[in-house]
Amino acid sequence: MAGVQQWFSITLGIFLLMLAVLYFTQHRMVQLSFLNRFYAAVSRFIGKIVKRNTGLAGFLLLGMANGLLPCGMVYIALAASLSFYKVYQSMGFMAMFGAGTLPAMMLVAYGAQMAGPRLKKVFKKSIPFFIMAAGLVLIIRGMNLGIPFISPQLPAAAGQAIICH
Repeated sequence: MAGVQQWFSITLGIFLLMLAVLYFTQHRMVQLSFLNRFYAAVSRFIGKIVKRNTGLAGFLLLGMANGLLPCGMVYIALAASLSFYKVYQSMGFMAMFGAGTLPAMMLVAYGAQMAGPRLKKVFKKSIPFFIMAAGLVLIIRGMNLGIPFISPQLPAAAGQAIICH
């Protein structure tokens, strides 16, 4: 599995670098039409939920629909939740993921309200640099260089099983 993760990390890093290069050469963000259509459909669904349901059930449906919006971190958390053996473990993991990201999301929303138009423009122009940095980190991570927390040394083969008597 470690070999697959390494190549996946390197491939994803190269993909992110290509997106950044496309932005710098074409001076616009790359848009994928099928993702835009999916995003629009989910947004319409969320709008209908907000209009029809104002109670607790509406909040539940809103949260479930919000989980379908394109967000890499949510998709990574969903993939991680699939690795658990019990449904309640997966549910607990996703609940804790949501509770853990709530303060950061509130801080970002508050910060966006407080930032002026000039700061917003600077941040928007810096997004391709963050994408490029993420791509480089993913490539370095997949290269198995032995750098703690960035590119950990993964074992070449599975170790022997420990037998307890």
